[in-house]
Amino acid sequence: MASNPSTLAGKMGKAKAKEMLFWTKDEYDKFSEAIKDKPVSFYAFEILYWTGIREGELLALERGDFDLDARKLTINKSYQRLDGEDYITSPKTEKSNRTIDLPEFLCDELADYFGMLYGLQPETRLFDISKSYLLNEMKRGAAKAGVKRIRVHSIRQQVFDYIENPDKTEESVYVSSYLCDHKTAVEDFREIHRLAMKKGNNLAHHLIQSFSTEDNITPEKALEIGEEFMRRLFPDYQYVIVVHIQPQR
Repeated sequence: MASNPSTLAGKMGKAKAKEMLFWTKDEYDKFSEAIKDKPVSFYAFEILYWTGIREGELLALERGDFDLDARKLTINKSYQRLDGEDYITSPKTEKSNRTIDLPEFLCDELADYFGMLYGLQPETRLFDISKSYLLNEMKRGAAKAGVKRIRVHSIRQQVFDYIENPDKTEESVYVSSYLCDHKTAVEDFREIHRLAMKKGNNLAHHLIQSFSTEDNITPEKALEIGEEFMRRLFPDYQYVIVVHIQPQR
């Protein structure tokens, strides 16, 4: 190389990389096969993996939230357990209320699961389990399948749920993406990984670029800098950029 691209990019705040652990599709398939001996675990993790919803949202799901004919799932509540009591609460923000498209095979699986539940009503909770149960099943299934253990909330695209979380951005989310759609980035990343026949487990890297309040950087400018940073250092790679606004203290 005639010159160092990082030099060309110049100083653009502070950047650090955080490696995120994800499963490949093959690893997830091995895990799901290992937990089929417990239907409630199998179907819970299928929903987590294929929809990307949060654990609390999964545990609050009722039969009436699913329209299998239209292949839709409505997310409008979350589950919490406080001081030994169960609570179903509304989402913190309006943006957490959403409708998710479901793949046909998942609807077929859920129809089978619903048929196993005696006296199922629209308001019946589908998963009368806890977050600790999911964690223990993660440990059990990963060990049985011989795959690495990841955090339950890393199963799908929780990294994107985090970076685009309106609670982290004071409702002002600035998003940019390249060679992918930020709403389907995990699927896009996995597909490129598959087509390239890569054997590694890393699907992505998480870069954090920060600025001092003394820099007087607007969200728009921060997004512009992030895009320039990626264009110069990683011109041929997919990416998603989200600007977080520091809350006022």
